[in-house]
Amino acid sequence: MNSIQKYLLHLLKCAVHNKKADNIPDNISLAGLFAYAKEEQVENLAYTALPHTEREPETMHKFRQCYEKAIVRESKQELELSMISEALTAAGIKHVPLKGSVVKYMYPSPDLRQSGDIDILTSALMNLLLLYWAIII
Repeated sequence: MNSIQKYLLHLLKCAVHNKKADNIPDNISLAGLFAYAKEEQVENLAYTALPHTEREPETMHKFRQCYEKAIVRESKQELELSMISEALTAAGIKHVPLKGSVVKYMYPSPDLRQSGDIDILTSALMNLLLLYWAIII
């Protein structure tokens, strides 16, 4: 594990436990840290624990932008889930949200869990799955 990976893990642990992170080591490039955090889709979570620094202001700005976009994305997804849930309920279709739309509430803030979609299990899908398993078994 290289120094960027180790420091990113440190940031994530601090973010999840709402603790102050150690200062960014001099041998770590913020651009490299950002690239790795973005690759792992945790740049907004890392940003919440990232100590303020005057180093590489353009990279700090990128971290901040990702954080702000995640807040907007999560708000939109929450609104969409609410609208979909209301429509399914009005149509008499039983449903339950799955995966990211539920797990995100285990984070310090739901916008810190990146998700690109909304997974919903409906009674119609459950019936199809049960029928499939009944035929297979």
